[in-house]
Amino acid sequence: MSTEKSKVKSPSPFDLVKSSILIYSAMAFVGFEIMWWFHKSTSQQFAIFGHDWIRDIRLTIVGICFLIFGNLCLEEFFPSYRGLKITMSQLFKGLTRFQIFLVAAASSFGEEILFRGAIQPYLGLWLTSLLFALVHIDPDGKTWIWTFWALIGGLIMGATAIATGSLWAPIMIHFGVNLISISRVVRLNTQASIHRQKEIAPVQNDD
Repeated sequence: MSTEKSKVKSPSPFDLVKSSILIYSAMAFVGFEIMWWFHKSTSQQFAIFGHDWIRDIRLTIVGICFLIFGNLCLEEFFPSYRGLKITMSQLFKGLTRFQIFLVAAASSFGEEILFRGAIQPYLGLWLTSLLFALVHIDPDGKTWIWTFWALIGGLIMGATAIATGSLWAPIMIHFGVNLISISRVVRLNTQASIHRQKEIAPVQNDD
């Protein structure tokens, strides 16, 4: 019985990628439609970096580095956050590099087009970031630090969208953070599997 439940909780890599693409594509579609019909800002928001493109690229790199560094610090100092990453490693286990790329790209485009592109012009930076954080609530309600960190990430990506006047900066920040984070949790799961195999091997040899 427990084995069946674990299978339900851990979809195959193909199913995970497929569902991610479908969900985030739907989010991107809704966001794009709102931008097109209500904001009339699609051409501006999707314009490549403006005249001060060097500053925009710097903001993007700083945003990625800050959020990744903060992520590592939270894993170090908050056991609940580290436990969440271990749980996520079970969800993402078995993903190839290309599949990790697809999930990171789908999530960054979908969430940024919806939150920063469609919702932020209505609700403003803080309310949009708060809504973004609430979407990232731990289902068990135990890892509040993850929701708080999503709020910080939302503020950074929202402020970057305002500063650059384009969605490309927050999309690239979101993509960079997700790509590195998912790669790390997949590697964590791989290392744990190798460690378990090394522990089991001597026992089998003794038998």
